[in-house]
Amino acid sequence: MNRSRVLSAAGLAVLLVGVTACGGASDDSDGRTRAGDFCKPLAKTEKVTFGSSPALAFGTSVQAEGGGHYKNAKLDVKASTFSTGQDVIALVGRGQLDAAMVGFPANVFSAIDQGVDVHIMSSDGQMTAQNPSTAMFVRSDLMKDGKVARISDLKGLRLGLPGGPGSAAFYMSGLVMEKGGLKLGDVKNVTLAPADMMTAFQTKSIDAALVTAPFDSAVEKSGVAQVLDSQGSLVRVQVGGLIMGPNLLKKRPDIGCAFLKAHIEAARKELAPGYSKRPEVVNRFVELGKFPRPLVESTPEYVYDNTLAVDRAKLEGMQSMFIEQGSLKLKAPLPYDKVVDVQLRDQVVKSLDGASTKH
Repeated sequence: MNRSRVLSAAGLAVLLVGVTACGGASDDSDGRTRAGDFCKPLAKTEKVTFGSSPALAFGTSVQAEGGGHYKNAKLDVKASTFSTGQDVIALVGRGQLDAAMVGFPANVFSAIDQGVDVHIMSSDGQMTAQNPSTAMFVRSDLMKDGKVARISDLKGLRLGLPGGPGSAAFYMSGLVMEKGGLKLGDVKNVTLAPADMMTAFQTKSIDAALVTAPFDSAVEKSGVAQVLDSQGSLVRVQVGGLIMGPNLLKKRPDIGCAFLKAHIEAARKELAPGYSKRPEVVNRFVELGKFPRPLVESTPEYVYDNTLAVDRAKLEGMQSMFIEQGSLKLKAPLPYDKVVDVQLRDQVVKSLDGASTKH
């Protein structure tokens, strides 16, 4: 798989113009029929264009490449890394990329509602109780003085967020707030880049923040802020995964099947529990994924579902929170089968296990 450089949002401006108006939908008559078994092995090597934002939780693409699963599926994957997952959604819907690995911000659901032809196809790696790679931190002086001892004490304080309203981080912060009987509207949200969290704590411009790896380790070691017990609110939270557009779902479903199968195979064979102790897996993250070795070696393991299942309740809960805080203009969450291509997922899982997909 070839990997190109990081593309900024500015560099995408021309490509993104008009996506809402155009919708990105593809007429069924333009593609192959999806009747019968369309998940048979490919007869020849096929090209796939793929985009991703950099995150260790999106590890299946790196391991599918390095572990030979793309090659075994007869896929030649050209990958590009984007500064944010939001940049690539329109490109997938318009057919300028075949697929992408992204967080699920509100605009994924908004795009689907507006007719952009994208579907969520898999989950990503998820945190466990032993994997606090994202945590709610509170300034140490506030905890020492007893001003903040529990989640409910965050009411009215300034909360740093690595992503604005409608982002995956916004959703995760909302889950923490709910454990303390609060809503996101009960705190003052301050959007900050993850790298700026440390400085914001030091200057006391924020009181608390959702801090992601690798910055969580540096903040904790500095002593400027401490982890606040979030009561397990972030355990097994589903906040991102694989999306596909019309190029694979309508025009080339056989290739879409092969691509998703390669990711599931990578999750099962390369990212099973204990993967962080396998040198070849770590080296792929460093050499192919371009992640710093200290980050890879210090980040606790994520857990990957055996079929990369997309959880129905969690998907609806995410939409409900976005609707409540105003970043998703819907009256109710979209139906599961409008967001997820259930037919293709079922075909993939049956071709692997002879069983239907759970959701």
